[in-house]
Amino acid sequence: MKYLKTIQAAADSILLQLLLPAGLWATAGGGLALGAMLKSALAYTPAIWLMAGITVLLVEVLPKWTSLIWAVFGYSFLILYNPQQYVCRPAN
Repeated sequence: MKYLKTIQAAADSILLQLLLPAGLWATAGGGLALGAMLKSALAYTPAIWLMAGITVLLVEVLPKWTSLIWAVFGYSFLILYNPQQYVCRPAN
């Protein structure tokens, strides 16, 4: 019973990651590959859990450092939307 909210949050995140591509697929009239879209959406679930975990850690354990989560979100945004500029490349 102690971890009921945690289990519910994890289940909700998976459910939402399944409903989003299903809604997109239904809106597109079934013209998209539903299986591939579901796999792609579920691939983000561990990242969602990691970001939520870092947020909870900072809020509960280090409340003075809570604003640091915005740096983590910002870094994630930069990596997601412009990966070539921020990824280290091996020297030739």
